[in-house]
Amino acid sequence: MAPSTKAWKKAIGGVVAAEVLLVAAAFLWVAFYSHFIAPGQEVNAYRQYAQVASPWVSVIVGVPLFYLLGRWLKSRRAAALLFGLYLAFDLALLAGFPTPGPIPWAMVAASWATKLASLLAGARDR
Repeated sequence: MAPSTKAWKKAIGGVVAAEVLLVAAAFLWVAFYSHFIAPGQEVNAYRQYAQVASPWVSVIVGVPLFYLLGRWLKSRRAAALLFGLYLAFDLALLAGFPTPGPIPWAMVAASWATKLASLLAGARDR
């Protein structure tokens, strides 16, 4: 059975919310780092730090965020739809933006795996 229009809308809304919140979390962490942990460095140093820290922030913040998204969706079918859309969007971002070095695929895979597990754990059908 195909997902309903309501499921599609919720999944798209969830993907947008997840992306916005993950980017905001990475930005806030780098801002915290630059003001309180290592102030006074050149802007380029913070950009390089963001390249290293952002994938970690995505994994750490992604676990509770995707669990809560799963609770909001309430069904594993809707969660699978959300994850499929998230994965497609994330792959498009990885393909569409230049990276300063090779893509750390092990970290990307760990990020996707933890997000999927959290999403499905939160979306236990009730």
